[in-house]
Amino acid sequence: MVMISVLCVDDEPNILYLSKIFLEKTGNFQVDTATSAEEALLLLREKEYDIVVSDYIMPKIDGLSFLRDLRKRGNQIPFILVSCRGQEMKVVEAINEGLSGYLAKEGDPEYNFAMLSHRIMQIVQLRKTEDGWKKSEEQFRLLYAHMAEGVALFTLVFDEHGKPIDYQFENVNQRYEEIFRQPGSLLQGRLISEIIGYVPYLYECAGVVDSQKPVSFEKYLRGPSRYYSISVSPWLENGFAMIFSDITRRVLA
Repeated sequence: MVMISVLCVDDEPNILYLSKIFLEKTGNFQVDTATSAEEALLLLREKEYDIVVSDYIMPKIDGLSFLRDLRKRGNQIPFILVSCRGQEMKVVEAINEGLSGYLAKEGDPEYNFAMLSHRIMQIVQLRKTEDGWKKSEEQFRLLYAHMAEGVALFTLVFDEHGKPIDYQFENVNQRYEEIFRQPGSLLQGRLISEIIGYVPYLYECAGVVDSQKPVSFEKYLRGPSRYYSISVSPWLENGFAMIFSDITRRVLA
């Protein structure tokens, strides 16, 4: 298991010592400590952490001011604020500043540390999941935009009886625009029947959505005056992707 790196900030050395001992004892965390926000900022410049856990009441720079400082610097590291009961209004302010989590100190230290450990795990795992999705989405968009094949994303349109009667443009890539000489900005949200006057391959596309299995076929398209291999794959719940690969050279050969 990958260790989670934690920076704990508190002006009370005893609290920091106990936090480090308890969290590292679980085997899931590697903990560094700082006795002030100023010291924490120096550590954050030197090392990357997965999360910051900071006490709210500290001299000079309190926990909320520390969070604000980080966000102004563009640092979006997950941040847990620890405070005593009765300071909930400050927590509301902190949420507006990008607070990731809040923990109120209870009477039982062992309970406090157990809750802290659980909250850290939750927040870091959520952040890594979100970062993973963002990275995957960015990679997909880059690939989608620069594919050699034309790609259009559609959703089926149904009549009042639930029968598919048309399909609507959701998005197209640059190559699709080049093939059909239509800007994506004018296609998005419009029905295929509005664009070309009829609904091609409706039976095939509806079958893909229903079965969730892709199909492919070859057609001569009069618009671009070329032969294409057309693949239709399921996309989302009632959608499909139509991919156009130019096979004119092979067909003519």
